[in-house]
Amino acid sequence: MQRWSVPAGRWIAGRGARARLARWTVVATIALTAACGRGDGTDDQALTDLFLRIGESVGADVVTTPGALSPELAAALNPERTDQTPKADLLTLPQPPQSKLLGSARVTRADGEQLFFIMYEVERDEPTVSDAMRGLLDETPWQVVGGQLNEGVAAYRFQSTRSADLQGTAVVQPLPASDEFEIVVARDGKDRTIKVPRHAFVPVLGAELQTRDGGVVVARTGAGGAVAAGLQQGDRLRKVAGKDITDTAGVQAALRSLGEGKAVRTGVIYIVQVAPTQQIEPIFALPGPRPLPRDFPRFLALNGSVPIAVQWATQEAGTSYQVTLLTRASATDVATQYRSALEQQGLRLNADQAAGFATQLEFASADNGTVGTLSIDTFEQDENYTAVELQLQIARRSGGGAAPAPTSTPPATGTATGTATGTPAR
Repeated sequence: MQRWSVPAGRWIAGRGARARLARWTVVATIALTAACGRGDGTDDQALTDLFLRIGESVGADVVTTPGALSPELAAALNPERTDQTPKADLLTLPQPPQSKLLGSARVTRADGEQLFFIMYEVERDEPTVSDAMRGLLDETPWQVVGGQLNEGVAAYRFQSTRSADLQGTAVVQPLPASDEFEIVVARDGKDRTIKVPRHAFVPVLGAELQTRDGGVVVARTGAGGAVAAGLQQGDRLRKVAGKDITDTAGVQAALRSLGEGKAVRTGVIYIVQVAPTQQIEPIFALPGPRPLPRDFPRFLALNGSVPIAVQWATQEAGTSYQVTLLTRASATDVATQYRSALEQQGLRLNADQAAGFATQLEFASADNGTVGTLSIDTFEQDENYTAVELQLQIARRSGGGAAPAPTSTPPATGTATGTATGTPAR
């Protein structure tokens, strides 16, 4: 199974919090997707599917295709093609020279946006492949619009000259030329050989090294393949990857030399984003209530409201909450209910104002230990619901623990219907 280590997350274009989260999962995603091209792929393909879904909505459609291009790729690249379109006019992604296709994957989001991942292996060195890819992607119908070059890694952002809705990134990175390497250490007066699994082009030992008495000694160990394989504190390094070690610079040089004289391989990964020609408005269905934290003031979740998104963080200063609730009650009725609830709980209303079409209520306790903001507006995905965006901060008491917050629940005065507020989170 080939390991891939690609810092490609920051290169994927996307919109909103869901897309931002998906960008940071790409490293793990590609590592597993690449494995689909090796062995029977059954378990790897299922695991890849799981990773690709991280950060996506429950409506995201995920399909992996080991050893081949996604069947939907051609249509996505050529949305206006017909049966009469000449083959020469069809848009395709240039294949790296002398490459083997390992596999591909497709993620289709509820709004119609698609992400394609295509993985190749090339039996050439990284600089040669990088130069070739830069040239291929800077010729009509493609153009390079940006890039990033780090040690051993090249990433080119490109887009179609026909449509700005079609853009992507090509990442080029060398692959390990061997599955393991050896370290010879002196321990208890004897030389010992440690075989270390290799999961990176330039492996990391995971140890702090010091030059001492004319040699290199392991001063402290941490996380790393060498430590897992048996490298210990106090070991004196004799050889790394067959090279004699006399100083710490020699260790790094030896690790960089791994693969010299062996067949080199380079990975090329396309990450392509295709915006829909027509935006699809998905049908909204009210999800089940998300659980609220145990210490959350229950009076802020009105009867008949459904928490659909909940975030909270506890720090030394106190606890903060961000909660989104939906209700069938009108925005006017919801605002009236909250004004009444805040008054009943003895909370001071600092602001009651319009913010666009929304009503914004700012409130606080007498000692400012509890401070919050409520934004009440028609839910943008379905005007039959009213959305309440709540931000709340509760300071920690001087003796420890959060300051007590009102928890009684006032009776609903609007026309809200539906599921009761969520159950407490553990």
